[in-house]
Amino acid sequence: MNILEYGSIIICKDITFEDNKYDIKGHPGVVILPTSENQENALCLYMTSKEKRRDRDDYYCIGKGIKKISYVNMNQIVQTSNIKKDIKNYMNEEIFLDLLENFYNYQMNLDVKKETFKQIEGKIKILIEILKRKKILNIDIDDITREELDRLDEIGDIKKAMVLYGTKLLYHFQKDTKEEKKIKIAFFYNQRERNYSNTLLGVYKKIKELSKQKLDENTFNTKISNVYENHYKSVFNKNMLFKDLVVLLELDNHNSILSSKVKRVINTIEEKGENKEMKSTNSFNQFNTDFQER
Repeated sequence: MNILEYGSIIICKDITFEDNKYDIKGHPGVVILPTSENQENALCLYMTSKEKRRDRDDYYCIGKGIKKISYVNMNQIVQTSNIKKDIKNYMNEEIFLDLLENFYNYQMNLDVKKETFKQIEGKIKILIEILKRKKILNIDIDDITREELDRLDEIGDIKKAMVLYGTKLLYHFQKDTKEEKKIKIAFFYNQRERNYSNTLLGVYKKIKELSKQKLDENTFNTKISNVYENHYKSVFNKNMLFKDLVVLLELDNHNSILSSKVKRVINTIEEKGENKEMKSTNSFNQFNTDFQER
């Protein structure tokens, strides 16, 4: 499959250097975002071992973990074919995180942001945050996929995105108390975030159980609503909870069938104006305030 992991070192073609010279042979490059099957190109930062790049602000020096000292160009984002072949190496994750942070800061401090960077800015920021938390966790979790990055980026709120991704991890480590504790420390910054994650996880589990039953659409919709009414009505806003449930379903193996069913429940809620009459609106507003002020 044509899926490249972040930190893969591959040969990049079609590079035009800063002196406008065209690279005929190709240069090694670091994949900065994971790719998915349906992408034509991978985004890379190219590397060179030429000493004249030493101490330049637009180059990042890698002095360990590879055969010889190399310098990574942080100014130019290279698009190369998304083909998983001839992978030369994989960058150490700690070094990759440091590189990615330096790249992000370099691009953000430019007087005018490059258009290519604008398109991936949110995804880079999310990847940095997840790698930082993964470092804190020190447990074996799967690398984040491009589909997950894209979905989290759509949220438009890095703090909320981290809570939802942390909740996904909690679901997969729910039988390991020690690992659960690590995830809660790494991804949630206050008790309200932990409470919200627990609530979301509770709804998630109940609805996944419902999905195993052979129910017609109306019965399923009613039972999903009853999960909220019977257990969580006084805790968090229904519309917010169900919309985040959709994201969680999409992060967890991209369960499109079940997420579509929940989306229909959300549409019903909004059509009835049910959300406007709920007593838990203050709780919803306070939760959003917590996200913004932390």
